[in-house]
Amino acid sequence: MRVVGIDGGGTKSVACLITESGDLLAHTVGKPTNYSKSGEPDIVLRIAAMVDAVMQQAGLSGSRPDLLSTCLSGLGQDWARRRMRHLLAEHFKSIPVFVQSDAMAALYGAFCGRAGIILISGTGSIAFAKDAAGGIHRCGGWGYLLGDEGSGFDIGRNGIVAALKELDGRGEVTVLRRRLEAFFDVPRLDVAVPKIYAQYAGRGELAKFAPLVFDAADAGDRV
Repeated sequence: MRVVGIDGGGTKSVACLITESGDLLAHTVGKPTNYSKSGEPDIVLRIAAMVDAVMQQAGLSGSRPDLLSTCLSGLGQDWARRRMRHLLAEHFKSIPVFVQSDAMAALYGAFCGRAGIILISGTGSIAFAKDAAGGIHRCGGWGYLLGDEGSGFDIGRNGIVAALKELDGRGEVTVLRRRLEAFFDVPRLDVAVPKIYAQYAGRGELAKFAPLVFDAADAGDRV
């Protein structure tokens, strides 16, 4: 049996072709497939393209896997999973399709179905758990407008905000301001604000500034 598993995020998606014994035959990176952000037709087409890509890599061009497992961000609600399962089943008519959230995939990947707790902090963030009785529990994961505390997006955005507050005179002195001015090659950070809105307004783009915040913290910057 050959299985394609897809871990779909808001910044990118990863597809793997494996055997039932766990041997990795091929893998590829594709476009985002977050259900809350990407349109349904785009998600189906992107998943289909990744399936075709891994089958071709494995020398099985034109073939279909025996099972497709898609675990996408934005599928925390049962109605969304049912909807996505219906759309994928229509496209991949000849094979079984399994649909879950990316958090569930991470939970099972970490503990192989046993009880445990995971804390995901990527572009977004969520805590997800399975108890000894098999119950599933979550905390957070409500997206960048309503949550995602401690995510790459949240840390990157707050780093820029802290630097601008120093510029305004209403925040503590921080090396983040100088580092961001160097990054954008501007004499003052406010000069870079239009560019931030034009080129870095997306969650994935703002998350790229999180390493600057980590580096500043490692250097002893209190902010």
